[in-house]
Amino acid sequence: MTVNKTILALIGTSRKKSAYNILKMFESELEKYNFTMEYAFLHKIEFCRGCELCLIHGIGKCPNFADVEEIINKMSKADVLFFATPVYCDFISGIMKNFIDRMVYFMHRPWLFDKHSFLLATTKYSGGKETLDYLDNVARRWVCFPIGRLIVRMSLHERDPEPIAKEIKKLSKEIHTKVLKNQKPKLGLYDLSYFRIMRVMITFAKKELPLDYEHWKEKGWLESDFYCDANIPLSKNLLAKFIESRVQKALNKL
Repeated sequence: MTVNKTILALIGTSRKKSAYNILKMFESELEKYNFTMEYAFLHKIEFCRGCELCLIHGIGKCPNFADVEEIINKMSKADVLFFATPVYCDFISGIMKNFIDRMVYFMHRPWLFDKHSFLLATTKYSGGKETLDYLDNVARRWVCFPIGRLIVRMSLHERDPEPIAKEIKKLSKEIHTKVLKNQKPKLGLYDLSYFRIMRVMITFAKKELPLDYEHWKEKGWLESDFYCDANIPLSKNLLAKFIESRVQKALNKL
């Protein structure tokens, strides 16, 4: 049976250059597996004002909600999110960072459990690892676990495109396999600790952020081990519980 899947590429640049061209190579390969790729350029999004209205009253109350509404709707329908950014000063682009800032409520009230992510960075020479490590943290906090990553050093790719073409072919097959299997995410200590620390902080700040607290209460996250069904290693879960207790104890002293 043919299974059609949708990929949404979140692009942290206005230029249809390096990152976009690599995405087009992925699209060509993934079409063979009945994936459709859509593109969302993030450069027209207004800067985050830091007003926290999205946290206090909901994302719809953001004064600039109109410029992200369509992107959020597309994210809700996609099966895979591609985070694609050029490397600027050994980090993600300002355009990508602004988008992540605008989506801060995803970290407080995550909802992307049924989706996967893929991380792509293009760079002339350096900074790829640091860039993708940060995006990996973001994707995990959004509970949209990465199923692959790729750093493309354009200085080498432009001289000889064949190695990246082979890698994209291989990665596209892996993406297809992992999406179809749709296995439960295997959590590490970072994932489990972050969940528990967020719970302590949201409970501590329930008067300031009542929407967060009520959402967590409604979802049952105030008592659970994680946001969704996942493979949770017992030893790491016990350590995360200990970390949670220490953070709670520290807050109780305030």
